[in-house]
Amino acid sequence: MVASVPISTLLSLSRYHLWAYEQLLDGLNSMKDEDYYGYAGLVFRSIHGTLNHVHAADVNWYHRLTNKDPPESYKALQSLWRANDCYSTKDSTESPWESFIKDRSELSSQVLKQAQDYIDFLSALDPDSEIPPMTFVTSGGMEFKDQDVGLTLLHIFNHGTHHRGQITAGVTNLGYPPIDGLDYLYYLRLLQK
Repeated sequence: MVASVPISTLLSLSRYHLWAYEQLLDGLNSMKDEDYYGYAGLVFRSIHGTLNHVHAADVNWYHRLTNKDPPESYKALQSLWRANDCYSTKDSTESPWESFIKDRSELSSQVLKQAQDYIDFLSALDPDSEIPPMTFVTSGGMEFKDQDVGLTLLHIFNHGTHHRGQITAGVTNLGYPPIDGLDYLYYLRLLQK
């Protein structure tokens, strides 16, 4: 099966995924801990909770893609996607996502490492090769067979963009200057300079 999305496109998006995280995390560096860990009007309560969520999803999908078991600590998160309380409300004082990787510096390092893993995975592929479809089991136990890897990777990178957008909204909700210019087009323009 030939990938429905060219490997060169997926590689460009994986590099963008890392770049956008670098820009976001750099913008978050100036935030006070109480704001970073506090309620930001987000579905995962805080910026930290949202970043933990998107990172855990990136790790989970990467291990499905490479047909490996995720580390034990990530396996424990599987139940969060099915939990009734995985989303917070304006009255929530905590989110289960916030307690996964508690240290913001460690979380930042892990986010960047995982984004680099996608680049390394795609860089190792022959651009003209076929990517075999993937089969995986969801956290709810449903098996999906013969899933298109190209479309799955598009989902992964889009999921990251979605939550980076939520985080930037949380930053402005808390009164900080916007973290702007995270769009794919900005990344492509930087490459042209």
